[in-house]
Amino acid sequence: MKEDDIYAELGEIISGKLGRASDAEVTIFDAAGIPIEDLAVAWDTYQKAAREGIGAYMDFVGLGNV
Repeated sequence: MKEDDIYAELGEIISGKLGRASDAEVTIFDAAGIPIEDLAVAWDTYQKAAREGIGAYMDFVGLGNV
């Protein structure tokens, strides 16, 4: 990938300012070692799944269904 290939930044995607034009487009996310970005993507993904009623519960390290 080249810098010219970058369409949007994480904030632009999460805010809905920019996004895919069709399901045929591919989204690649590279957090580059910044944990807050991982958290932001995880939270956004969780919220979308909750709104759409999809996903599965997992027991992480004995915490129960989270």
